[in-house]
Amino acid sequence: MAAKQQPQKTGSDTQNKAILVGSGFIAGLVVGVLIMNFTGSTGSTGSVGGPGGSGAPAPITGGQEQGQDRIKLARDIAQLEDIVKKDPKNYQALVQIGNDYFDLGEAQKSVDAYNKALAIKDGDPNVLTDMGVMYRQLKDFPKAVAAFRKAAAASPTHPQSRMNLGVVFMHDLNDPKSAIAAWEDYLRVAPNDPNAENIRRSIGELRGQAGGGTDLDKAARELGQQANSPAAK
Repeated sequence: MAAKQQPQKTGSDTQNKAILVGSGFIAGLVVGVLIMNFTGSTGSTGSVGGPGGSGAPAPITGGQEQGQDRIKLARDIAQLEDIVKKDPKNYQALVQIGNDYFDLGEAQKSVDAYNKALAIKDGDPNVLTDMGVMYRQLKDFPKAVAAFRKAAAASPTHPQSRMNLGVVFMHDLNDPKSAIAAWEDYLRVAPNDPNAENIRRSIGELRGQAGGGTDLDKAARELGQQANSPAAK
C-alpha cells in the first residue's frame, strides 16, 4: 500500500527561524516553507514514520503549538500588528504574522497576512508554499494548487512546493496522474532529499496499483494522512 505523504511547510519559520533573524519572516521550509513544521524552507519539518512504520514523511500542518508557546505567539502577533498599524507596508512583519497564525492553526488569518505581504513583494516560494498549506487546511484545494505551482515556478529548485502539490493532487483531488507528475518534478530537483526514497516508493506503488486496477481512492486516503505543517518552518 502506498505510504501516506503529507504537505510540508517550507520553513518560513525555521528558515524562519533561520531566516527570521535575517529577513524577519521565513515561516516554514519543511513542507510548506517549513511544509510547516509540511516542510519549511529550513527544514523544521516533522518528518516521522508513516502508517505501518513506512517511514513516509508526516509533516506538521498548522496549529501544533500548545500552552506557553501559544501565549507567546499571541503576544508576538499583537506586537507585530502594532508595527503594521504604523507601517502597513512592513513586509517582514506581515510574513511573520502569517507564520505565527500558521503555528496557531488559524488558517484564514494566516492566509490574509500572507496575501498582504505578497501584495507588497510577490514571488517568495517559501511564503507561497506556506500559504498553500493554509489554503489546504481551509480545504480550498484549487487555491492551494495555485499557490504551490506559483512557488515552484518562482524557484526551479524548490522541493517543498512540488511535494505538497503532489499531496493535494493525490489525497485531496484524487488525481494520481497529476500527483505522480508533481512528485517526479520534486525528485528531479531534490533527488537526495530525505523524503525522496519514500516518494519513489509511493510513485512505484501507485503505478503498480493503477496497472492492477486497484482502488486509487483507497490509495489517496492512504497518501493523505491527516491534512493540516509550516512547513514549513
